[in-house]
Amino acid sequence: PLARRDLTSGRRCAAPRLARAALKYFDLTTLDRARFGGLLVVPDVHAHPDALDAAATRARLEGLFLVQLGDLVDRGPSSAMVVALMRELEDAGEGTFLCGNHEHKLARFANGGGNAAPGRVETLRELTDFGDGLLDWHLARIAEGRLFARSPKLVIEHAAFPRAMLDEAPRPPRALQDRALFGV
Repeated sequence: PLARRDLTSGRRCAAPRLARAALKYFDLTTLDRARFGGLLVVPDVHAHPDALDAAATRARLEGLFLVQLGDLVDRGPSSAMVVALMRELEDAGEGTFLCGNHEHKLARFANGGGNAAPGRVETLRELTDFGDGLLDWHLARIAEGRLFARSPKLVIEHAAFPRAMLDEAPRPPRALQDRALFGV
């Protein structure tokens, strides 16, 4: 059964898990080319809302679609504010984020696995305390397992995925997931 840790009781409760059956990707060819003149690719934000807000402002001013490469959470002053801003960008159709290793670790921990690193516990508590369904939204988006954004001539992901791999024989989904999340 699917489960998530309740921070108060330590018990497990229902929550989505990271998709494993098939690798998902964001199809860049679906973007409205009349609305967006290109992409603004944003690397790890690590809970720094000012950094994501500055990137979102630039993307809006320049007519660009924002693709955030994962690691929205942990280490910075406010994981909740960063996730809330990303949800606003997605709801407005102005951006998307891919799953990074910190999202993967957060989802594993929230689902009763992984370790209780202090930052992970704090991130889970912060997203829970924010309310407005933010934790559930974030876990559901992580569970979709979107590791890549791609078009016919471009692949974008969090860690390391050389273009040559697209021409190789298919690899097992777990091997590709590890490569996209951790660069191994």
